[in-house]
Amino acid sequence: MYGLFTLVEATQQLMGVAGERQVPVARVGLAHGNGVELSSQATVILGTADTL
Repeated sequence: MYGLFTLVEATQQLMGVAGERQVPVARVGLAHGNGVELSSQATVILGTADTL
């Protein structure tokens, strides 16, 4: 997966709407994407309300 697709997948997992790909009891997610301009990189850590 590239770009924003990793962020979308992590968000869907945490929301519990990932269908066949759903991880049971997903509470924390990490998404990393790389871009075209100057090989930019971005990483985000996501969590559900109970992980705050």
